[in-house]
Amino acid sequence: MMPREKLVKFGVDSLEDFELLAILLRTGSCGVDVFDLSKKILSEFNFREISQKSYADLIKFKGISFA
Repeated sequence: MMPREKLVKFGVDSLEDFELLAILLRTGSCGVDVFDLSKKILSEFNFREISQKSYADLIKFKGISFA
């Protein structure tokens, strides 16, 4: 079951952190799966830290860009 469907059916508490972040990111980019990108970001930062990071901090991850 995909994260959005899981969210609707079971609520936010049913999601792993990487699934919630994947919903927020919406898509990966060419050659970067959104789930892999989410896991990579969460290997460096937790959710609280992500919200306080700058754009420059986040674009270091392949798959994060201006768009």
